[in-house]
Amino acid sequence: MRKLLTPGLSALLCMAVIAAPASAKKHSASEYDYVATIDCGHGKPMVVGSGMDTAAPLVDLKTGRRFLPVEWHLAVGTSAYDEVITPAPAGRRMTCGYDDGEAKGTVVVVKAAA
Repeated sequence: MRKLLTPGLSALLCMAVIAAPASAKKHSASEYDYVATIDCGHGKPMVVGSGMDTAAPLVDLKTGRRFLPVEWHLAVGTSAYDEVITPAPAGRRMTCGYDDGEAKGTVVVVKAAA
């Protein structure tokens, strides 16, 4: 019995490992109200989409990873916009450069739980 169970479990594990990258959903910019580039200092800026609500997650269009905003510090033309989201999501905070073509500045985010 053990001789049959081991190859079966091995096959299931291999399929799960192969299927994991395929499950990452790519998103289209047309799904979102705002599309911006954020740079969190890891070498590769990300193109993210978000909704009208400033507390809405920022979704990486390429990988589907979600980031929750904690603080916004932006300049729109000659106006400044600053907001601290309450209650703040828990997690390790990252300060990222933000540019959506109109607003520029920084957004502080945490990675959303998967």
